Amino acid sequence: MPRFRKEEREKLMPDSTYVVVKDDLEKALRRFRRKVEKFGIRKAIRQHEYYEKPSERRRRRRRENERKRRKAERKAASKR
Repeated sequence: MPRFRKEEREKLMPDSTYVVVKDDLEKALRRFRRKVEKFGIRKAIRQHEYYEKPSERRRRRRRENERKRRKAERKAASKR
């Protein structure tokens, strides 16, 4: 499990307590999973699973931004 600085933990997900009422575990799990997905915790854990060199991080972010830019261009072109 990756270790996060306190500021990162608080930014990821505020302290939450989950109460299971009347054996409704499935509903509580769905709420928990939705909240985890909303705050991007799974993505952060995957990113911190292995060390990523700064040059690799810049390259990955550049590729992601390029992909987003192309997608926005396609979307804008299809609206015309």
